Amino acid sequence: MDLRPEHTSVLAKLLPYPAAVQTDCYDLVAANRTYRYLFADLDAYPVEERNCAWLMFTEPSWRNSLVDEDSVLREITAKLRTRQPEHRDDPRWNALITRLRQESPDFVRHWESYEIVGDRTQLRRYRSPRVGALDVQFQSLWMDRVRGERIIVMTPTDVATAQRLERLDSLVGAAPAWTSRGDSADGSAAGA
Repeated sequence: MDLRPEHTSVLAKLLPYPAAVQTDCYDLVAANRTYRYLFADLDAYPVEERNCAWLMFTEPSWRNSLVDEDSVLREITAKLRTRQPEHRDDPRWNALITRLRQESPDFVRHWESYEIVGDRTQLRRYRSPRVGALDVQFQSLWMDRVRGERIIVMTPTDVATAQRLERLDSLVGAAPAWTSRGDSADGSAAGA
């Protein structure tokens, strides 16, 4: 997926709320700085591991951020299962499912339940290592369904979460407004 200027503009304008551009199989293409540092430094991971499903199932710092861990992991799996038929011949998609099945018994358990679910706005609760408890409305908005481009946005459900997100953004404010998969490890190609 090509990162377009309008994508990065939206990411920057949504600060201090966490937002990221994803593919339909959860590859994280770009993220604003609050999303980048929400769980751990996203840019510290190799590009091939910057996949939200992969990180939630296999990376302890991401997984430990989930207050309702089983519910979120079940939903991610159900969304992947829902979209599987349209990606049956996609090697990228099949490689992700294979890797998750090999590395995560929890993924296998949820995958074998055959649950499917559509996109919807929902309450998510996280524990950020930098700012603590965050209650957000998690939204996945399709920018171009055919190309598999979507933006995910987390908006606060209460004043305390809004303040914590503002604090997170101020803590990492020296970082660029957004980074992408194409950036160097230090984020030097990221937007200002």
